[in-house]
Amino acid sequence: MTKEQIEKYNETCAKFLGFVPKKYKETDIDIIWCDKDGWPVGELKFDSDYNWIIKVVEKIETLKDEQGYRWRVDSYLESCLISNTHNFDATVTVHSTSKKEAIIQAIYQFLMFYNENL
Repeated sequence: MTKEQIEKYNETCAKFLGFVPKKYKETDIDIIWCDKDGWPVGELKFDSDYNWIIKVVEKIETLKDEQGYRWRVDSYLESCLISNTHNFDATVTVHSTSKKEAIIQAIYQFLMFYNENL
């Protein structure tokens, strides 16, 4: 992923978890992200830290589709699949160079799908 894609991915994950950007020192340049309770979280690390990545995975797995079925995230070796528990049809399937990269790319693709369709 390019630097711009990583930045957009991190912002997408942050918004999905309810984080909000806030101005710091009343400038447009210095933006900090705060969690849903208003606490600053520092640099967004959804692209690098498993603790942050798993928060997004866990939230995806709490979501339900219009029929009430949940989503599941499965990863194996260098692949990740995000599917619906009703029919197990893959909404997102990613094969990459590492398990971590596959999960990150699958999350990003799913969140794009989620934001457009659900």
